[in-house]
Amino acid sequence: MLEPLPFLAAFLGWLFQGTAGFGAGVFIVSICSPFYDARVVIVSSAPVNLAGNLAVLRLSGFKLSPFLRYLLLGSFFGLTLGTLVLSVSSRAFAELAVGLFVLSLALREQRGAAFSPDRGGALLSGFLGGFFAGLVGTGGPPPALFLKRVEPRPEVYRASLAVYFLFNLSVRLLFYGLWGSWRWFDAGFALSGSLGAVLGALAASRLPLYRSERAVRRLVSTGVLASGLYLLVRGASALLF
Repeated sequence: MLEPLPFLAAFLGWLFQGTAGFGAGVFIVSICSPFYDARVVIVSSAPVNLAGNLAVLRLSGFKLSPFLRYLLLGSFFGLTLGTLVLSVSSRAFAELAVGLFVLSLALREQRGAAFSPDRGGALLSGFLGGFFAGLVGTGGPPPALFLKRVEPRPEVYRASLAVYFLFNLSVRLLFYGLWGSWRWFDAGFALSGSLGAVLGALAASRLPLYRSERAVRRLVSTGVLASGLYLLVRGASALLF
């Protein structure tokens, strides 16, 4: 049976990510967490985001950046370290720290560029994205900022990020299995959200700004700033209240 809230959250999230390349996780977690156990949302949204990224990859025509291999390599080591740090740290403190760091990246991007447009920049942004994903489940801003600079073609930018996220999600699903986290999996949530994600990505591809390089760049900058603020507020609220 269709569950309206995960469907709506995933549709809105992937309407945004289908254009900007990242950000669906913030929509899904912020909308659904007040009504579902947070662990159910995190685990059950993984297949939702797999479906959304596969849809984006198909719509983008599988055109990939030559820097993608370095992003994936950095991401693997970042994910490994992030999951280890999460096991010994407070999630609220981690969200606060990552939120501050993402905001600093957004401000640095406003003054020039957060990452150099070379293999070193790809490795660093991939590592940070993987580390943030392993630590707080939100790793989109670093690779998005890097790819925004090196890939002016929106379809290459989105397809490369989709493969990056598919890799991240696959590693996280493996860790969920090793940790026994699948006990929090809700099939109704996952199926409803997956339908919303695919429809959201399809709807995004019909928007006038979908192929606009300028519009995509603006959405990326806005999304990075919003992600940092979201994590900062979420972490601070958990620590204070």
